Amino acid sequence: MSTTEIFLLAMLIVFVVPYLVWRLGRTDYVAPLVIVQILMGVVLGPGVLGAAFPDYHRFVFNPDVVKTLNGVAQWGVMLFVMLAGVELDLKMVWTYRRESATTAGLSLGMPLLLGCAAAVLLMAYPGWMGAKAAPWQFTLGTGMACAVTALPVLVLLMEKLDILRQPMGQRILRYASLDDVAIWGVLAIIMLDWERMGRQLGFLAAFALLTFAFRRLMARLDTSDRWYVAIIWLIACAFGADWAGLHFMVGAFLAGVVMDAGWFRQQDLCSSSAPACAPSGTSAATPCSSPAACCCSRPSAASCSARTSPAACWHGSRARHRSSAGCCSRRASSKSSSPTSCSTSRSSRARRSRPCC
Repeated sequence: MSTTEIFLLAMLIVFVVPYLVWRLGRTDYVAPLVIVQILMGVVLGPGVLGAAFPDYHRFVFNPDVVKTLNGVAQWGVMLFVMLAGVELDLKMVWTYRRESATTAGLSLGMPLLLGCAAAVLLMAYPGWMGAKAAPWQFTLGTGMACAVTALPVLVLLMEKLDILRQPMGQRILRYASLDDVAIWGVLAIIMLDWERMGRQLGFLAAFALLTFAFRRLMARLDTSDRWYVAIIWLIACAFGADWAGLHFMVGAFLAGVVMDAGWFRQQDLCSSSAPACAPSGTSAATPCSSPAACCCSRPSAASCSARTSPAACWHGSRARHRSSAGCCSRRASSKSSSPTSCSTSRSSRARRSRPCC
């Protein structure tokens, strides 16, 4: 088999196995898909699958395939973290700066202190601390490992719980993002690399200056050009952060933080990708009249006229209706529809959701 065929086989295993375990095992309540993917990553690694079937593991996950998988994974994480940064509202961060700094400091400081206390106990036993590590480095490093937050996993979990765009989710994202940036500063102190710290300060200063030019440029570009420039900005920020010794994920997140969601006309994109609905009395399919209405299900002629409110957003067959304030309403069955509710059609029956709060 060629390297391309083996790579596609590895991709098939990586995508199919966690999904089958999650779906067939019905672990959604106990362990969401993101948790199952992490656990399956351990199982498919050299510690479990590689130990049980070393020849097959070396054949599928050979060095060339692993390098390609790492490249795909890193690019996917960069895009995902950038979108998480776009979701973060900087105005809310500044408005609640005292609360954000206090809560983020406590959420970072408390596990850091507890991890350092655990490290002091572990130093009493041989084999835990490396030969080249100083006691304070081992202590602070263990505390940092206990305090760090996996930002992509956190965003996926909040998306699964449907709180990412809610006020609580925005708060959690603010706190985690501040902690994620601070923890890399702690790592620089542990490594005692003054050159790296100088690079980090230089990167942050250059990022602050270039952000003004980037935002002015994006405000003058068309939507089609903004996507291309945003990708270039993402790659440049990720490269600069990794060069400075932070991490490419930190740069990707910062690249998304300074972007405005309105630049990309997300509501128009949702409407343009939604199935068209036919007005009453016609057979031609036309989009719903409101650009902000996301009709992403199988709409009917009777329900098209009901989804004209700019505050309405329709997400799939779950009939979830969101207002501009982010509140949701449960789905209820009804034979009629009102302008203040979202509706869809299944066969000949129409389902209507209650008006948003």
